[in-house]
Amino acid sequence: MKPTATHLVTVLTLVIALLGFVLAEGPAVRGFATPTQAVATCGVYCGTERWSVKTLSDADRDKVQLAPKEVTVGWLISQKRQARLPSDRRATPIETQTYKIRALLVGYKVQADQDFHVVIADVEDSSKTMIVEVPSPECAGACASGHAEEFRSARAVIAALPEPVPPVIVVVTGVGFFDFSHGQTGAAPNGVELHPVLKIELESGSAPPSGSPSQASAKEEKSGVKVWVNTRSGVYHCPGSRWYGDTKQGKYMGEREAKKAGYRPAHDHPCASSCP
Repeated sequence: MKPTATHLVTVLTLVIALLGFVLAEGPAVRGFATPTQAVATCGVYCGTERWSVKTLSDADRDKVQLAPKEVTVGWLISQKRQARLPSDRRATPIETQTYKIRALLVGYKVQADQDFHVVIADVEDSSKTMIVEVPSPECAGACASGHAEEFRSARAVIAALPEPVPPVIVVVTGVGFFDFSHGQTGAAPNGVELHPVLKIELESGSAPPSGSPSQASAKEEKSGVKVWVNTRSGVYHCPGSRWYGDTKQGKYMGEREAKKAGYRPAHDHPCASSCP
């Protein structure tokens, strides 16, 4: 019996030692099957339909030629549309090229996905129109594209225009994109857009004469603070604040104009006193 007891003690000792080794080495053993790392993300949800392509954060973004090719609205809207538009890939050659267009600015609005939706027309034939769009740098995809500051600067140029938008000539630089048909006013017949827009410039001398009464009032309004009006809540936000330009519904207005229209400042602090 004694040898048997000794044998059992020896076996138990070995089992305990083995279990201790396994438990101690558990994390290292599991390390051979490393769990999938969480993909780094930023920004807020804004849109879905070909969203990565619209924000230059898609799988083909490195194939895009960023050196712009100068074309006209008329030329772009005449190009053949690819039959199939993949959700995270680009239709060549239009969607892998950056273009620079000199055009007439027709108007703009802020979409539900926070894009600045701008309609431009051919300078030689204003019946030929297309849409160009500037994403919000706060949106998922756009903030990770490496072009967030370009989006912000382009939006600032449009936001600084008086209301109503005067007929001005702009030079728009952006990546080619084919959108699905949504029946939007000003959309090109082939659905081509510049999306995203990387730069917008006002052509020197293209603004209406500054001596007209309408331009005088526009100049006065422009010299004040430009606020973002949340048209749903009736509250307006100052430049630099959290929700400036980032609510689902809204528009830019001069602060004086916003007050006249009955909108109130967020937290009851007018921009003139709470914002630079």
